[in-house]
Amino acid sequence: MNWMDRPSKRAKTQRAQSDRHERDTARAFGHRRSPGSGAGRIKSDTFKDPSAIDEYLPERVECKATSRKSLLLRLDWLCKIAHEASDHGQEPIVALRFEAARGVEQDWIVLRRSTYLEMREQLRGGSE
Repeated sequence: MNWMDRPSKRAKTQRAQSDRHERDTARAFGHRRSPGSGAGRIKSDTFKDPSAIDEYLPERVECKATSRKSLLLRLDWLCKIAHEASDHGQEPIVALRFEAARGVEQDWIVLRRSTYLEMREQLRGGSE
């Protein structure tokens, strides 16, 4: 392998950062990581194990991480995860991580407005 074919240190760092984020997200959500970060048969980065007992919010998650202070949220990411989730009767979620965050939570979740409003209503006990 010649030196031009090797991944840069930055690329290695970004991959390690993404792997760590996917692993942490899967653990926090009680999910399994998708092999190859969703590049194979199972799309998305993490998914709820079909044998899981918790049916409260079956979800499919796309993870995005950055060491910078900003991240461009792309419509194609949202469309991709929405399509994959709907194919399996699950809710689409995008998990964001800002490694550079200081003094504020570094992990954020993006979900559909309708999902948020439904969850909010359930937490209020259905009264409104």
